[in-house]
Amino acid sequence: MHSAANIVMPATVRKQLDRMATGYRKAAGGDGAGSATALMIVAAGIFGVIFVLDLIFGMISWQHWTVLAGGSAVMILFAIVPSVLESRKSAPAFKALAGEIERLIASGQIEHAVVAITDRHWFIEHEHGIIVLMPACERRTLYLDISSVADDPRHDRWWTKGRIFHRRWTWHCARGSHGEQLATLSFKAAGEPFSPRLFAREAGRYDPDLGGDLFEWLGSPADGDLLDRPFEEIDSWLRAHLPAMAA
Repeated sequence: MHSAANIVMPATVRKQLDRMATGYRKAAGGDGAGSATALMIVAAGIFGVIFVLDLIFGMISWQHWTVLAGGSAVMILFAIVPSVLESRKSAPAFKALAGEIERLIASGQIEHAVVAITDRHWFIEHEHGIIVLMPACERRTLYLDISSVADDPRHDRWWTKGRIFHRRWTWHCARGSHGEQLATLSFKAAGEPFSPRLFAREAGRYDPDLGGDLFEWLGSPADGDLLDRPFEEIDSWLRAHLPAMAA
């Protein structure tokens, strides 16, 4: 079962949020030319080496120098333009995230969540991580999406090392002004170890499409959402996919 309450923000969580806000501000203010600048430095170094060798051995004519310079300019231009356009496109989203995190820091409050895992649960692996489903209460289901591609400590520090399979999970949840989950912080798994219900293991094989099908059937939820569906309904849907897969 799942419970959550706002508490006074611990100093360690505040530091994590400060780093996140700073990172988002930098991303929002960047012009996207950082990689191109590095490319220009490398190109300048290469040109310097070639120039010294040319002075010594007279290897390159002025026509070849023109081709080299023109080609390098085109290459750097192609590196700069897409990066700048992409940065400008994503800057408002990063700025908004920074604002949400800073608002949360200013409040001095953070949501603290606790989950007691019973044998009524599912772990469904998919292309980008693991979906975890368990009852939140009698009529609602907790949906967690542990990411293998984002910077998610639940995956890197707990799932991959097999440390996550303990009955009591706790974490701090950074939520936005509309209740959306922005980040999972200070995750810990403790208590009695348990044998997880891994869908692929019970089905006899991994289905690469199941995670996406489940996600769409549930209405495209986000990590940390409380679904207005009883766990039994979701459990029945998943069990209905077991015979066909196992066969």
